Amino acid sequence: MNLPSTPSLSRTYSFVAPSEEELHAATQNSLQKFQAVAQGNPEADRLIMSKDGLDITPAPRPFYGKPLQFIFGKSQAEVSENKAILEQFQEALLTRYGARVTSFACPTLGSRILQGSRLNAATVQQVLKDADLFERVLTECSVAIQEAVVTDAEATLACAQFNETASDHDKQYAKAKQVVALSESKRNQVNQFIDDHISRQNLPPESPEVKSLQQLKTLWQAAKLEPGEDSGDDLALFEAIAEDKRDDRYILNKEATKVVAAPRMLTGWTGATFQVVVGRDTTSTQENRRTIDALHRALDKKYGHAIANFAFPSALARKQRGSRLDTKTIQETLQRARQASELLNDPRITPLINDALTTAQDARVANSRYQKATVARQEAVKDKDIKVATAHAAYAHAEKTILAHLANNAVNQNITINHSSLFLHLWFDEAGARYNKTQSRPSAPLENDSDPFGDGPSLSKQPSVVTPATDPSYLPDQNNNIVYSTVASAPPWPKEAELIPIAKLVDEK
Repeated sequence: MNLPSTPSLSRTYSFVAPSEEELHAATQNSLQKFQAVAQGNPEADRLIMSKDGLDITPAPRPFYGKPLQFIFGKSQAEVSENKAILEQFQEALLTRYGARVTSFACPTLGSRILQGSRLNAATVQQVLKDADLFERVLTECSVAIQEAVVTDAEATLACAQFNETASDHDKQYAKAKQVVALSESKRNQVNQFIDDHISRQNLPPESPEVKSLQQLKTLWQAAKLEPGEDSGDDLALFEAIAEDKRDDRYILNKEATKVVAAPRMLTGWTGATFQVVVGRDTTSTQENRRTIDALHRALDKKYGHAIANFAFPSALARKQRGSRLDTKTIQETLQRARQASELLNDPRITPLINDALTTAQDARVANSRYQKATVARQEAVKDKDIKVATAHAAYAHAEKTILAHLANNAVNQNITINHSSLFLHLWFDEAGARYNKTQSRPSAPLENDSDPFGDGPSLSKQPSVVTPATDPSYLPDQNNNIVYSTVASAPPWPKEAELIPIAKLVDEK
């Protein structure tokens, strides 16, 4: 006998995760069920879930129920039923309104669940009425509230940016200080080598040679950064007459191929006297200037600009005057240039100079970064101070607006002092959390078109992360920990900004 095959359950039934719209509709229906049952049974002193867990019904009243309960207490079955209906009511409230509105509408809900207290129709209607009151105040004071939340968000971000720039400033300062100290140490090593070289010459401390060599401590960096071409062809013209003992005037010939002694126009004391009285003629002045230029260029080409200036420091003044170049001047100049070049190219000092130049460049870069970080920090301080002050002013205005609204509607909307106190404790964080959601999920549909903050249903069960309020006196409600820990608020900006209390920064100013 062939029996028909039984279809696989996995093929016949497949679970499809509900959409956001379906979850939202289910939440709304859940609250509507509570409201419908409470309105239809206003005298019901205990509501329970149906056996299938899909409906809400008034609990039957057993004969002699109250006297027996007074004597023996609630049965375990009744406690379980009460907890089930309270948890269903809490879930519906949290999903529709969020943790803070639920805390406002029913601040004792958590403790009632723990105790297994009964939920009656009057409580349901009052809780839903208070939840609507919270939403209504948020809506009717939305302009001032949103200004307070937005400016607080901007101030918190400005504080985060200030902390970031201040941290970067401190790092750049420490780095610059370290690198500058190292650069100074390397520079001192080079200068100490030069001092040791001078001491080995056994020269009198006040001699011109010592003073001249001391100048190299200010020139070695430029000499290394701008070295010559090490081409001595041009300088060889002057080296050729360096051994000449005559005290003549030397000039570069017209072809620039040789340095020769200039012809003497007059002889004896008459020529010297004539030159003193009348002065040099134009031809001699031009010859002198051309020769001085040639010597300086030759030194520059072979040794570099720094050593050329060191060896021939009077070049510019002599050129302006058109002074003569004699053998002694040329010899002394060439000797100074060779001496400086040999010292600065000594194999023992070369690595010291290279290290000093490298660390000097690092110090310049580090100092530049430090200066930029200083400017950025100053700008961040200004921006932070302005935005924090604006946030505090907007918060104070919003609180004043809310207090006026609560006072004006206290009678016709039955707003008690407890309502006002609890609302002032919760409004900022709730408005901030809703604003954060619009920033982190801009494409999410609004829960209610009349809600300017766009608070949508939150199904997260993660711990709450609440951005600190602008109000320095804000303290979390210790009695509502059970409710507060069930809904998470989305952070509006990177995690660095979440941990920055504005009030703390203001107190530290």
